[in-house]
Amino acid sequence: MRVARLRWYGHVLRREGGSVAETALTLEVKVIRPRGRPETRLLDSVNSRIDSVKSDMTEVQLTAGYANGWNKWWRRCSTANLDKR
Repeated sequence: MRVARLRWYGHVLRREGGSVAETALTLEVKVIRPRGRPETRLLDSVNSRIDSVKSDMTEVQLTAGYANGWNKWWRRCSTANLDKR
């Protein structure tokens, strides 16, 4: 699953600017939330998954520059051995 997320993130990085996926990754909604424990929003779960993808990228030594050469990106992801844990 972690390898699949890394591959998807590489796909999003390679897309043309202004794609829906890229917009969703960088979207920030400014709204006042009510008192008490906040409900988990879709954006909260997406951001936590992005953080886990970025930590996986650090572990595998991937950078955003690798995304343009998709075969390098896939090779790094497939040799990562992230799903074995």
